[in-house]
Parts: sequence; C-alpha cells; structure tokens
Amino acid sequence: MKKVLLITGFNLVFFLLAAVHPVFAKSTVMRITPAEGSFDKTFVESLTIEGNGDKFNAAEATVTLSPNLVVDEIEPGDCNFSFIKTPTTSDPSFSGVLLSKASSSCTVYKLTLVPVDYGEASVKISHGSVKRFGDAAEVLNASMYGLFTLTGIDTPTHKNTASASATTGELYVLNLKFNDLANKPITNSNVLLTNPDKTVSLDKSTDSKGVAEFADLKSGVYAADLSKDGVQLSEQIINVVGKQHTIAFSYKVDANISLLKRLQVIDKKILFAAGIGFIALFFSIFYSLKKLLHNSKKSSN
Repeated sequence: MKKVLLITGFNLVFFLLAAVHPVFAKSTVMRITPAEGSFDKTFVESLTIEGNGDKFNAAEATVTLSPNLVVDEIEPGDCNFSFIKTPTTSDPSFSGVLLSKASSSCTVYKLTLVPVDYGEASVKISHGSVKRFGDAAEVLNASMYGLFTLTGIDTPTHKNTASASATTGELYVLNLKFNDLANKPITNSNVLLTNPDKTVSLDKSTDSKGVAEFADLKSGVYAADLSKDGVQLSEQIINVVGKQHTIAFSYKVDANISLLKRLQVIDKKILFAAGIGFIALFFSIFYSLKKLLHNSKKSSN
C-alpha cells in the first residue's frame, strides 16, 4: 500500500511540474531598431530578429507606419529570407522562410523613412510569428516597436507609383538597386533575372544610379544574379506578388572583385582555350601519323 501511495505521489508531482513548466521558454524578440529618436530629415530603421538562444527559419509580421512617415527604400538584410509575402514601400509587412538553413539573429530589412509631417511617429509590429528550426514551434516572445519625434519634413526620392514602362493589368515592374559597401552605385553591371523553370530569362545592365528595371513581369518567384566582368557578386530570391505593381529593392553588395575571383574566371578561359588547343593538337598528330603510315605502306609496295 505504501509503495502504491509513493508511486502515486511521484506521478502527481511529475504531472504538476509538467503542467507548470513548459517544454521550452520562448525567448526570441522582433524589434525596430533604433527604437527611438528625434529626426528632421530622412532616417533609417532596421527590423531585426534576435533568437537569444533560439534558431529559426521562418518569420512573419504586419508592419504599420504612422501617417507622417513614408517608406522611401527597402534594403533586405542578412536574414536572406525567401519572401512568401514580399515587403514593399507601400506595405513593409512580410512573410519569409530560410531554405535548408537557420539563423539565430539577423536583420530582415532596413527601411529608409521620410518624415512628411511633424509630431510623434511610430513603426509598429503586430501579428508577429517566428518558427523554430526543426519542429516549427512558435518562439516569438515579444515584438518591440519604434517611437520617434519628427521635427522636420523631407521629400521622398522615390514615388510609390508605377513607372512609365509599366503595363496595366496583372503585370509588375521590378526595380533593383545595387550599392557597394561604401554606398556608391554599382554601375555597368549585368543583372540576370530568371524564374525557376527558366522560361523567363532577362538580362539588364545597371544604370548610373545602380538600378536595373524589369517591366511586364508576371507574379512569381525570380532569381536575380548580379555580375561584373564575369564574376558573380550577388544572388537574390524575390517573390513578385501583391497589390503594389511596382516593387523596388535596394541591395548592399561587396563589389570588390578579389584577385582570386579574377584568376578563377581567367583560369576557366585558359582551361577552355587549352582544351581546344589540345584537341586540335591531338587530331593534327593523329592525321600526321595516319598519313605517315599510309606513305610507308606505299613505299613498301
């Protein structure tokens, strides 16, 4: 009887502990940073996810701005999400996943914000979700918004309207801007835009502002490869979808082509030329030997 009571007591304690203590504690924070400040002109804010021990591979949030703020540019961060819902200048809300990898802390994007009126302003995060890598458990503990004081007014450099080359209907215009680490435009570089089955393959050059524009795109997922002098500098996955039919992204890229990368490109060219030369030499020797054997047979006859 005592043994039964003892076992029952242990079972009851274990049950209570399991009920009181969850299997894991949520510790991930999604935040706007810096969280406060006073601005009289255009400024930059980041949306970051801090795992604080958690590893994650998916996240989403509704991001709303007060009426006296306008998003001028969006620069994707180092999360490198493949977006299911692509953030735009008119709606920076997002939903993204990391394919076959995880992160413990990263920046989703940077927003270039323009004050268009005075007073208190905010960037708020709601309906946030961050999924743990491995089992997709929810790990978001808190979402922290940004609160600012606007003491001046500035003018957006980009308009949230379709460009002159846009086509009406269900087609999109995609503007991709590339800057180097010193924030200078990467000009005269090739941008190749393709879809997964390669039925779309568009090649554009960046202009004096580092911008490549692709018009008349159908909704879907695209890969954008930036290269210069035959060396790939950047690869981005972009989901073209949503109510806004002009989508603009700004990317910061390491444009310094190292000597090793240049040598790799040169090596490929040299190897190709050497291969052609070797084949030509082989056939030349082969036919020379064949001719020599033919002539020696004639002489013997």
